[in-house]
Formats: sequence, structure tokens, C-alpha cells
Amino acid sequence: MKKYLAASKERTAAYLDRFLAAKEAELALIGPRATAVIRDIREFCGRGKMIRAAMTLLGWETAGGGTDDPIIPVAAAMEMVHAGLLIHDDVMDRDDFRRGKPAFHRRYADALKSDTKEPRHTGESLAICAGDIAFFLASESVMTAQLPEPHGAAMRRTFFRECVLVGVGQMDDVYLGARLAPVTVADILPIYRYKTARYTFSMPLILGAIAAGGDAKIRDGLDAIGEKIGTLFQIKDDELGLFGEEADIGKPTGSDIREGKKTILFSLLADRAQGTDKERLARTLGNPAIGPDDIAFVRTLAEKSGALDTVREQATAIDAEARKLIAALPADGEVKRLLNELIDYNRDRGF
Repeated sequence: MKKYLAASKERTAAYLDRFLAAKEAELALIGPRATAVIRDIREFCGRGKMIRAAMTLLGWETAGGGTDDPIIPVAAAMEMVHAGLLIHDDVMDRDDFRRGKPAFHRRYADALKSDTKEPRHTGESLAICAGDIAFFLASESVMTAQLPEPHGAAMRRTFFRECVLVGVGQMDDVYLGARLAPVTVADILPIYRYKTARYTFSMPLILGAIAAGGDAKIRDGLDAIGEKIGTLFQIKDDELGLFGEEADIGKPTGSDIREGKKTILFSLLADRAQGTDKERLARTLGNPAIGPDDIAFVRTLAEKSGALDTVREQATAIDAEARKLIAALPADGEVKRLLNELIDYNRDRGF
């Protein structure tokens, strides 16, 4: 799977270079800011693993697509959608670092310190614009894909419908993050489904399969497998967000604690903490001023309370469900092997 991801990234990156270079030339007449944002988006995409692009190609291959040239614009579009979502997400979460470097809004704000009255707000506003541009570029890339009809039209409808679902999932995430009442696992799971699982795995897998003319059994199978793997992916992200160091997660240690992210792990932790631990946890989650001792406290409590073990048990059960779905998928052995390795890759990443 690591080799597959690397090869997929190489092909997608080559297309992005050509596509965005053409856009940069097209926008040069507007001014340097226009060309700079295109370069920023390209550089940002290049720092990612391009998992969504790889899933698009895998869906295409699973459904019997031939040469990947027709589907590459869709694979690249998934990475530009992802870039736009991350740029906006960092503004909403007040995360100043992403993929090991200053986030878009932070970089813009730093560049504007000497000539604007509100550099932070201006930087955030510019980052929102950059995220919007990434979405529009993705839409154009999808529309340029030379696919046979009616498969191309069906793929485009699915692309835009799934993008709307991601937006709704993000809205729910923002709302739960601000809600004062306790948040349950039942509240959180739909966000995992729509904000992460579908657009990271189900969406690109089924886009590739639809574009290749795959039948309903393949599309539905990939859809269900994608949701399972995506949920595992988010659960692993939650664990990395608590126990990972900056080099692992590409943003400051403890940022999920400072933001008060509504995760299954934190929900179980809040429910199980007792006495002074519960009081300290309530003061810690969502507190931007926490320090290393507070992070160590939450980590210890997650282990002591059994919350971490419970989440890992849930992940093990979902892992087994995903592998059963893969075994039943009407696809060749190589595809099934790659999907199973994707589960292994997710389990082992980060630590």
C-alpha cells in the first residue's frame, strides 16, 4: 500500500503541476496575489500523502478502468477539495500549524503585520478565500475529466453531492465543539462518517468506480468499506491527537485538547472521570492556555480510566467488519490485498 500511495501521488502531482501552472499563467494578468495563491495551494497539496487521490485511482481500477489518464483529473480534484477543507478547518480550529509548517492564515497574518491594522483577522479572511479557490479549482478539474457518458455525468453528480455532505459534517463538528451540554458517542459518529470517512475513502472510491462504469455491487461494496476504513482512520487520528508529538501529527502537541475537540475518546473520558480528575479535565479540555503537565494529565487519565482501551476495542471490531466486507467485494485479489493493507497502514501510522 505504501508503494501504491507513492505511485499514485507521483501521477497526481504531475497532473497538478500542469493544471495549476496553466491556472497560474491564466491569472497572471490579475496580479501577484492571484499567482501566489495558486503556488501556495500546489505546494500545500504536495506536502500531503494524497490518500484521496490514491483511493480514486483504486476505485477506478476495481471497477475495471483501463489507463488512469481519464480519472487523474478527478483524483487531483479530491486533493484540492482536501486542501480547501484543511485551510478552512485551521481557521475554525485556530490551529496555526499544518503539515509541519505555518497554516495559511498564520502565514498570511505574519506577512501582513507591518501594513494592516488587524493582521490576524485579515490573514484568516485571506485563508478563507484561498480555501474557496481550492474548491473552485477542484470543480474545474472534475469538469475537465474526459470520461465516457453517462458515467461522467453520474460521477460529477456524486462528487458535488458528497461535497455538500462534507460541508454539513463540518457544520455539525463546529456546533458540537461549541455546545455546552455533554456530547455522546451517538452525537459524534455521524461527524466521523460525513466529515472524514466518506470524503476520505467512500467518496473517492465510488467516484473512481462510477467513472469506470462499475456495477452497483462494486459501488455499494466500496462505499461500505470506505466508511469502515474512514471511521478507523478518524479513531486513529484521535489517538494521535492525544498521544502524538508534533513530528507525528504536523501540528503542536495537545492541539486537540486545547481546542476541546469532541471525539469519542474525549467523550468517554469525560463520562468516566471522577472527583478531582473530572474537575481538572473540565478545566483542561478547550483551554488554550494548557501546558505540558495538563497534556500529561489527560494522557494518563485516558489510560487509567480505560477510555483508551474501549476505543481500541471499538476499532478492533470495526477492523473485523471492514475485512469481512473486503472479502465479499466482487473484485480481484490484488484489490482486496491493497484494501486490507490500507487498514494495516492506518493502524500502524504515526507511532
